[in-house]
Amino acid sequence: MTAAVTFCWHPGDGVLHEGRGASLDISSGGVFVVTDSAPRVGAQLEIDIYLRPTDQEPNFVRLHGEGRVVRAEKKGSQMGFAAEVLFRSEGTDSPLTEFERAKLQRPQE
Repeated sequence: MTAAVTFCWHPGDGVLHEGRGASLDISSGGVFVVTDSAPRVGAQLEIDIYLRPTDQEPNFVRLHGEGRVVRAEKKGSQMGFAAEVLFRSEGTDSPLTEFERAKLQRPQE
C-alpha cells in the first residue's frame, strides 16, 4: 500500500530531523518507507501515514505511531528504512500539505 508519510527523529545531535516519503509496505507492526532522508538503524521516531479515503471511510485516515528503525537500505539513488511501529488511527479532514495532497489525491473519475 502506497501512502504519504511524514516522520521525525532525534539522531543524537540535539536537533529534531524531519523527513517525508512514501510507504512501500504497511503492516500492523511496522512500515517500510522510501525517502530521501532515512534515519539510522536504532533511531527512535514518530511517524504519520495518511491513507486515502475509501467507500467505507470518506475522510483521510492518519496512522500515527512511535517506533524504532530496524533496517535501512540504499539502492542506487533510492533510500528507505523499515521501522517497528505501534500505530494508532485517527480520522482527519485537516488541511494537507502540497506534498501530502499530491500523494493522496484520488484519480479523477
